Amino acid sequence: MKKRYILYFFILLFNTCTIKKDLEPPYPEFTTEGKNVAACKINGKEWIVENHGIISIEYLRSKYLLSFMFGHNLKNKFQDDIGIELSRSKPITENSYVLSDDNGTLNYAIAGYGITLNNYGTDSIYKGNLEIIKFDTINNIISGKFNFQAKNTKTSEVLNITDGIFDSRFMNDY
Repeated sequence: MKKRYILYFFILLFNTCTIKKDLEPPYPEFTTEGKNVAACKINGKEWIVENHGIISIEYLRSKYLLSFMFGHNLKNKFQDDIGIELSRSKPITENSYVLSDDNGTLNYAIAGYGITLNNYGTDSIYKGNLEIIKFDTINNIISGKFNFQAKNTKTSEVLNITDGIFDSRFMNDY
């Protein structure tokens, strides 16, 4: 009888305990303190930056250029990445910017996504938005939100990038 109770105990214990494999970090909250965090949802699935990459701001050929490149290492050893580039004749400020490829502008977003790292990008139809909420040139902090649709250049598949956030330090070359 005692053995049966011990057996029931272990059955109950194992049925109530679950082992979570491959724990994902929680989706980060939006901050404006230069914490080097970035995340978004790709077609509804959380994508949290693991390889923060580089954010640079420079003045080149009479243009102010803001470049983001965020990476996420996959378990299968491939890497997804998201890049955003903003090119302006005026200095970059706390503002909202359209990401597209209209009329030859260089305000666009790209994504290398999936096992084959297919190239996706914004264009005149599939656009997005970059909102710079904090732009601190003293402490080199840039924080904001983004979203965009990106079309695969080979298959015409579309990715929906939503709820994007970033809070980072940047390299200032101007």
